[in-house]
Amino acid sequence: MKYLSLALVLAASPLAAQSFLFNVNNGFIPDGSGTGLVDARTVVTTTPGILSLEVRVNIAGVGAGAYNGDLYLTLQHGSGFSVLLNRPGVTALDPFGSPDNGFNVTFAATGTQGDIHNYRSILGTDENTILEPVTGRWEPDARAIDPGLVLETTPRAATFDSFTGIDPNGLWTLFAADLATGGLARLDSWELIITPVPEPATTVFVGALVLGVFGGWRRWRR
Repeated sequence: MKYLSLALVLAASPLAAQSFLFNVNNGFIPDGSGTGLVDARTVVTTTPGILSLEVRVNIAGVGAGAYNGDLYLTLQHGSGFSVLLNRPGVTALDPFGSPDNGFNVTFAATGTQGDIHNYRSILGTDENTILEPVTGRWEPDARAIDPGLVLETTPRAATFDSFTGIDPNGLWTLFAADLATGGLARLDSWELIITPVPEPATTVFVGALVLGVFGGWRRWRR
């Protein structure tokens, strides 16, 4: 009699996404200033790495309301960096950008509604209609360029790709700036939704008893 050792590879089940919600008290974004508002938060988790990332942001207008085309928003953690907003709506023909009042949106690499920089043209919003706030699921603006130079044609390099695979633990920083004077904007909350990298597959060795291998099998068949 002989034993054969069989190896079974058990694939790990995908891990559930983890959510980290940060409420911001009096998160007023300085009006007409590049100094902006910095909100830094620490994430503590057992997650080994980031498979994918989503970010929810709630920015409200105050009084007469914010002018969305004034806003610049970035996210940074370790080696990861993304531009969420870079003066949305600014084009070669429109230096002021989108006139709407606030955002309550989810940013994701697979944002089904497309590039948030062009949200008014994507939604087909009438020029006399003001959205208060903009909602939906969008791709980040990702234009890593001076906001004074940004256009709709600027390459989109600062996506969520730089967060893939890195350790999510530690400091995350959201930066928000309102780059032209006018209505005041307030950052009310932001949220990270982190889908973890799956744990490595497990290999299990199983011993199987065989009678004389092939010869024993043929005698048993008679």
